[in-house]
Amino acid sequence: MMAVHARPESWFKQAVECDSRGKHGEALELYRKSLVVGDHPNAAIVYNFMAMNYKSQRKYQKALELLRKSLDVSIKEYGPNHPVNPETSTLNPQPETLDTKP
Repeated sequence: MMAVHARPESWFKQAVECDSRGKHGEALELYRKSLVVGDHPNAAIVYNFMAMNYKSQRKYQKALELLRKSLDVSIKEYGPNHPVNPETSTLNPQPETLDTKP
């Protein structure tokens, strides 16, 4: 019988489920397993979810580190001016981009 190996996507889904049930430690282990080698764009998403996990645990410094890592991967993959990045997203406009004229 051939062994079935879980894929990163299934680990990620399991991690999200664990997080929603408050099983933060188990979720973190699954998030780590779901990371692919290198700075793959999906890694930015996983780092973001891991950061929210730490935030839920009130481990703010670790959450901030992972949010920065998520942003670094995103900028490396897409460039600094891509809309997926918080600094350039239209969902999070910067003061200089807001039209203040009536």
